Amino acid sequence: MGTDRFSWVLLASAAVQAVATVILVVITARYVRLTSHIVKTGREQLSDARAILEAQTGIGRSRLLASSQRLLKTLDELPGQAVAEHQLRQSTMWSQSDEDRLVELATALGPAFATRTPEIVSALVWIRHLHGRIMQINPAMGYRTTQTEDLAFSEHRKRALDGLRSIINDLRA
Repeated sequence: MGTDRFSWVLLASAAVQAVATVILVVITARYVRLTSHIVKTGREQLSDARAILEAQTGIGRSRLLASSQRLLKTLDELPGQAVAEHQLRQSTMWSQSDEDRLVELATALGPAFATRTPEIVSALVWIRHLHGRIMQINPAMGYRTTQTEDLAFSEHRKRALDGLRSIINDLRA
């Protein structure tokens, strides 16, 4: 009888072990499927995020191009060598928000564009402030510029034009 009891215990132990193994296999298979599903979902989300980023970058490039072209057009209409009060008074000047937008768009597109914008914006700010000073003076009195101011205007205009053209060329490439 002792042997029968021992056999029965061994048999019961083997059955319990077999059932536990089957349960563990089922649980492991379920985890494998869930993990596989999680990985698949993660890959799909990553793919979607890349597509969105590419679309946003394309939109950002288009917006930076349009903004740069608008600023370039306004600068091209200004005189090249000296401050021409009449032309500046007639000019539709950009605003600080246009300058801020240029920085924001360029920064969003990465260092290739972001590193060039401070110099461009600095020149644009100088010209916009000159325009503001001219607009505050009565046209009948006129705005008298010095040779230094004329030279500074020419240099700032050239710097802004060159920088904007560079950005536009890179965006079109």
